Amino acid sequence: MRLHAEISLAGDPAPGGLVGEVVPIGSCAASEAIARRWAGNLLQLTPEIVAALGPGRVMVNSGSLAEDLAALEPRNWLGSGKAALTGHLATLEPVLREAQVRLLIEPCSRHIIHDAQATLLFLQEQSAAPVGLALNPAALFEPSMLAMREDHLLRIAESLAPRCEMLILAGVRPDESAERLTPCGAGEGEFDPVELWTACRPYIPAHAPVVLRTDSQHPPDAALLRRLEAADTRRR
Repeated sequence: MRLHAEISLAGDPAPGGLVGEVVPIGSCAASEAIARRWAGNLLQLTPEIVAALGPGRVMVNSGSLAEDLAALEPRNWLGSGKAALTGHLATLEPVLREAQVRLLIEPCSRHIIHDAQATLLFLQEQSAAPVGLALNPAALFEPSMLAMREDHLLRIAESLAPRCEMLILAGVRPDESAERLTPCGAGEGEFDPVELWTACRPYIPAHAPVVLRTDSQHPPDAALLRRLEAADTRRR
């Protein structure tokens, strides 16, 4: 397991929504970052922001036609959503190549790339573009899916883990209305990171980093790291 942590950046997001850096566990040095996360709506990612982000891997969401990225927007799942995303990526592709940026797209149940089938089709169509998959299994869940969480998680792992370039272990929890799941740090909410790792481990490429996403600038809990290491050892 190539275990890393996504550390939140201090201060205001910059440039234009950069909120985190992925570093090896035990290091918080920006010089050792293997990727960064840009949290703005992908449909609003501009050539200027791409140039400011500079070379390397940048995690992004798959965009939404809604102003609120967490909103339930049915147009995202129709042809209009996919057309908006693919058209925007085609516009960005020259500057992505010039800036040597590879976008690692993180699907979410509320966004344009919203489930396993849509993700596989997107990856097939974008195979020649400088984009890849950052798989956050918990982000693909809606509250109604939790009743059969093991089945859904297994299908997500089997279909998408082999294609991912980064595996993100993060949490989600129901909001006050229980009508949507909101992001939270690894080890919190509905999913145990060990559960996510155990489901994906048989399928994930050996070179893909495993990233613990926290809600702070602090490293992950030491007890959680020991549990993940133990789970990894048991399945070898």
